[in-house]
Amino acid sequence: MRPRLRSGRPPAEARAAGWTLIELITVLALLAVIGAIAAPRMWTRGVFEARGYVAELVGAARLSRQAAVASGCPVRLSLSPGGFRAQQPAALGTHCDAANPRFTSPLILADGRTLDGVAPAGVAVVGNLQWTFLADGSVRVRGGRRLRVSTWVVEVDPVNGVVSGP
Repeated sequence: MRPRLRSGRPPAEARAAGWTLIELITVLALLAVIGAIAAPRMWTRGVFEARGYVAELVGAARLSRQAAVASGCPVRLSLSPGGFRAQQPAALGTHCDAANPRFTSPLILADGRTLDGVAPAGVAVVGNLQWTFLADGSVRVRGGRRLRVSTWVVEVDPVNGVVSGP
């Protein structure tokens, strides 16, 4: 049998075994507020897609430069709001025709794919640029040396062709 006080009520230790209704309502209200703030951010991918596309652009520009230096043939990377594309002059025998001013052949990667990409829907890309990477690593810039993608900037140094981004 449990001990009782003179008033007939059980001791305080025996009564404090659960949650009060006010405590439960307070916790539920806090969870609702946190959920209302955090939930919309969990399902929007725009920021992540923009950041991923910036990384893809930086990688494409660096690969274009490496291909130009390794092959001795210039590589033109065309950047626009719709996407990007890397091209070389048409082949003349086993090498590219570096004297040809037209870039008509896509840059083929080691796995057989072409170096190109499409901007994700909803990602704001500002600028129409052409960066032509030369065999010495430098770059000829047409349209500007900076490309803005949402809040990030991809930039190329015209002297040494180094590409920087976030």
